[in-house]
Amino acid sequence: MNIRQLQYFVDLSETLNFTKTAQNFYISQTAITKQIQCLEGDLDIPLFHRSKKSVSLTSEGQAYLPYAKKILEDIDLSYKVIEEYRRGKRCTFSIGFIKSLDDELLLN
Repeated sequence: MNIRQLQYFVDLSETLNFTKTAQNFYISQTAITKQIQCLEGDLDIPLFHRSKKSVSLTSEGQAYLPYAKKILEDIDLSYKVIEEYRRGKRCTFSIGFIKSLDDELLLN
C-alpha cells in the first residue's frame, strides 16, 4: 500500500469512474486499475464492484474509505507541520501551577 494508491482509491470512490480518476491524475486508466487491484490485494478485500457499465463501492470499500481519507489528511498535516517548522513557526506552550495549591490538588 502506498499514498498514491490511497489517493486513487479515494478519488475513484468519489467519481465512480476509472476514466475520470485517470484523467484527474494524468495517468492511464490501466494504471489506475492496476493500482486499485494492488491495493485490494494488499488489503485482501474487494473495494469495488465492477461491471462494464458501472463501478460502485463494496461494503468493505465503504468501511475502509473514512480510514483512507484520514490517512491522507494526516499525511497532508504532517507536511504542513514540517513546513511551518522550517519557516520557524514553532509553537511552544508552558504549563504552570500555584505552589500553595499543589498539596490540595494532589490529595483530591
